[in-house]
Amino acid sequence: SKCQAQATLRCSQDSQYYYFLMEVKDEQLSESDKGYLMLTPSTLGTSARRVEFNYKGAVTTKRYSSGWSSYAFSADVATAYEGIEGSNAAVDKGFIAEIRIPRSAISASGGKLKVNFGYYDAGAKVTDMMTSDTSVSGWLCNPFC
Repeated sequence: SKCQAQATLRCSQDSQYYYFLMEVKDEQLSESDKGYLMLTPSTLGTSARRVEFNYKGAVTTKRYSSGWSSYAFSADVATAYEGIEGSNAAVDKGFIAEIRIPRSAISASGGKLKVNFGYYDAGAKVTDMMTSDTSVSGWLCNPFC
């Protein structure tokens, strides 16, 4: 990790949705901190999706078209955090984000997806990604590929 913050991701799916659970450990939570979840059925193109969120819930949704740009698609984000909002004196524990994306939001043949995730720690001014967000080389295959 490039900073004190750390994140883990769990994936699941059923016949209607993809589910993701992201656990973030961060001692100094800020509304400017962001989790990133990126999904694509194969390559980076207009079928690739990105959800950006903070400890309060969804921030933005994007798709890839020669770069990540705003694009509305259905993504439900529920969060819970352990810390004291707005207090720089307190040590926060972090947050959990549950993300639900309908299969209809992503054109994935047979439900197969490549997944990448990362976290931006505003206090450290550092983005830590599992791997590059501009190439799918190194992205994880969801558990059902």
